[in-house]
Amino acid sequence: MLQLYVLFTFKFDTKQKFIIFQKTKHSVLGFKNGTNFEIHSTKKNNIQSSFTTDYATAKGVEKISNSSLKRFYFISDKKLLVVDSLGYFDFKAVKFNWILLRNSPKIHLEKLIETLQPELIIADGSNYRSFVKRWIKTCVNKGIKLHYTFEDGAFIYDLNHGAKEGLNDL
Repeated sequence: MLQLYVLFTFKFDTKQKFIIFQKTKHSVLGFKNGTNFEIHSTKKNNIQSSFTTDYATAKGVEKISNSSLKRFYFISDKKLLVVDSLGYFDFKAVKFNWILLRNSPKIHLEKLIETLQPELIIADGSNYRSFVKRWIKTCVNKGIKLHYTFEDGAFIYDLNHGAKEGLNDL
């Protein structure tokens, strides 16, 4: 029975997930598709860190691939914009559901919210805490939810069901 359980758990795991990991000084995104795991990161060398390898092992991943971080992502029915230290976000033709703030961009967050009207703003571990505290206040005033990976943990989105794991209030 144990062997059948392990076989079905690891070999037939068809769950698809999008993850924004908590990693200090770096941005790391992951796409899990069954037994495949694709890592997108800003870290040039050794993208596969111990925490991503541990995650892959725990989830029964057989193949890990690496890629550099992109500016836009289409995740199921959601559009994600990555705003980095350059702070460029002037996209009036496209509405983004999620905004990932990374590398402490020096932006006017109220203007970003008014321009892009996102459902959720995500701040990862690459940001200064003082910036994130200011962003939290702005998001509360504007009625926008903010997920801070340092405090809330990794952002996990189930691509099969569109549910956010670990985010009860979204």
